[in-house]
Amino acid sequence: MANVVKYSALGIPFGMSYPLTFGTDTKTFGQIMEYGTTVKNNLRNLLLTQKGEKDMDQDFGTNLHGILFEYQVGDSELEAAINDTINQAVEKYMPGVIVNSLVVEPKDNHDGAVVVKIDFQADFSDPANLEFTVTPDGGVEDTAQAPVISGGKE
Repeated sequence: MANVVKYSALGIPFGMSYPLTFGTDTKTFGQIMEYGTTVKNNLRNLLLTQKGEKDMDQDFGTNLHGILFEYQVGDSELEAAINDTINQAVEKYMPGVIVNSLVVEPKDNHDGAVVVKIDFQADFSDPANLEFTVTPDGGVEDTAQAPVISGGKE
């Protein structure tokens, strides 16, 4: 992690920006210059990847979409199951990230959907939060507040 301070001082990017866009020179992708933004993007990618989706690492990701089919929104075990799959993924693939809090709430205008709110922090970055919605209908919609991610069958 000592390179974080060094790279920041030298203006070396930490990764590509998401969604992928061309950089200012149009020959490269847009770059992230802040370590905290890179951590947040990596966490989002980890949590929204379904287990079995990566060919070379079938355990990478979470089972968020499958959990919505297993439990009903409002079921007391739903939040515990989502908490478990997220914490297991973070502990295994992003051990430098600490999940300070995780809240699961029903989404008002989506039947069977939940909003997952995570407050986290990592080495050399300020505490941050990530919010996304998981729905069982298979559709995907983006909003200004948070990406809405859907799972299950279409």
